[in-house]
Amino acid sequence: MCKPGFYTTASPKICQHCARGQYSENFESKSCNKCPAGKFNPHEEKEKFADCLDCPAGQYQNQISQQSCKHCGVGKFSLNGAKICSKCSVGRYNDQNHRKSNDECKRCAIGKFNDLEGITKSSDCKNCYVGTYANELGTKQCKDCESGTFNDLTGQSNADACKVCDSGKRSANGASICASECMSGTFPNVISDAKCDRCPVGRAGGD
Repeated sequence: MCKPGFYTTASPKICQHCARGQYSENFESKSCNKCPAGKFNPHEEKEKFADCLDCPAGQYQNQISQQSCKHCGVGKFSLNGAKICSKCSVGRYNDQNHRKSNDECKRCAIGKFNDLEGITKSSDCKNCYVGTYANELGTKQCKDCESGTFNDLTGQSNADACKVCDSGKRSANGASICASECMSGTFPNVISDAKCDRCPVGRAGGD
């Protein structure tokens, strides 16, 4: 009689052990059960589902009946029991294999941003555009300079980079220059001559 961990062949009737990545729980099983995706079993002759182990964090398995798991590559991470690896979130990158959580994905430096998931190197973090800055690590979108100020340099890391417009000049949020008149799509602020406000959707200004 074939015991758990084995299965019975039909002809000739003999006992065969369950292979790695499989198990059987009953006597006289006609086949072995397969460990599901996200799990693995490195040993033969296993007798229960609990012998199928979760893939450890940083690894995954997208196939059934496997004896090992695969490592997550750069730009990705995984938690325990993963069937696939997840991409590092926006504002982060990962240049190493086998990362175990999104927190292990590195954050883009100040003065930079990243609006894409799964990037793989620090150079994929882009400099903040003119008119903006980023004063925190892991930024997905840089902050606009306030109206009445401007910034004509990329990669700026704090609000001090936003310089006040000269007398008689004005600007809107996110400006790279100040001008004597409000730019197209903006209109003069009713309180401050140095500031321009953006027009509501469907309206135009600055003409």
